[in-house]
Amino acid sequence: MIDENPNLVSPKISVILVVFNNERYIEQSIYSVLNQDYENFELIVHDDGSTDATPNILKKFEKLDNFKVVYGIHTGNIGRNRNLLAMMSSGSVLAFIDSDDIWRVNKLSSQVKYINDFSLVCCNASIIDDNSTVIKDTYFPDQKSDMQITLKELLTTNYILTSSVVIRRESFFRYGGFEETLGFRGEDYLLWLEVSENSRIVFMNSNLLDYRVHSSNLSYKNDQERIKLLKRTVEIRSRYVNIETKSIKKASLKGCAIVSGELSKLYYKNHEYTISYNYSIYFLKWYSPKLSLRYLKFLFITFFLLLLKLMSRGNKSKKL
Repeated sequence: MIDENPNLVSPKISVILVVFNNERYIEQSIYSVLNQDYENFELIVHDDGSTDATPNILKKFEKLDNFKVVYGIHTGNIGRNRNLLAMMSSGSVLAFIDSDDIWRVNKLSSQVKYINDFSLVCCNASIIDDNSTVIKDTYFPDQKSDMQITLKELLTTNYILTSSVVIRRESFFRYGGFEETLGFRGEDYLLWLEVSENSRIVFMNSNLLDYRVHSSNLSYKNDQERIKLLKRTVEIRSRYVNIETKSIKKASLKGCAIVSGELSKLYYKNHEYTISYNYSIYFLKWYSPKLSLRYLKFLFITFFLLLLKLMSRGNKSKKL
């Protein structure tokens, strides 16, 4: 099903931002919204019980007509907080920005041109580091032009960064908003899949935002969080394995394989060779085509991991 064209002309856009203890970047993110060359918008912020200087920074903007802020007790439930702000909003279109990302000045004006024909509009991004230095020109380098994203594409690769999203308000609520179960990873991905099943999504191959990657993401703790998110992604994609449509089933298996490959690399990085080997087997089981360079490369890696696994067991036996 495709949403009816609402014939929106310069619609009011409600920009939703949830923040917790991000005094270093929150002001930069807010200004990137306030400085948009598209004028018909409001910015609604939820402070999730910050204990640093974030609340003081937010108070600086409270007198602005198009700025609202809600101060809450910390829950860590970003899905629920975003849904709360969406219910408070007055725009016919919703947009989201993470508290450490930065929008380009023409982001909203560029995306709103598509909102009459698509329920959700997303875009490409540059990747920046802690100091806002560009470390990668393009988040999705394989994309060469604008394209419509279907369920099939999303099951293989999640092309939708939350900070890139502009979505019709009625579509957001029709498809359930964000999952609110506390600790439920992939709450945004679930919504994008639901929209793609029932409506139309367009990906703009324009870098309309800077997506921040922190140096802390390289730590063991963040590897563990990444692992949890990737496992959740496999679980979500595997729901489509038993669908009758062969192309969807194939895309789901390939998507699970790609994530398994990432999990294998992360476990290898943290010297957990047996688990790394197991996920490499999942990759080989699910990925196609079997004679692709990527498959053959992982076949070689799997043999290497098998050796490491056996050596690791041997070392443990000697210690006993």
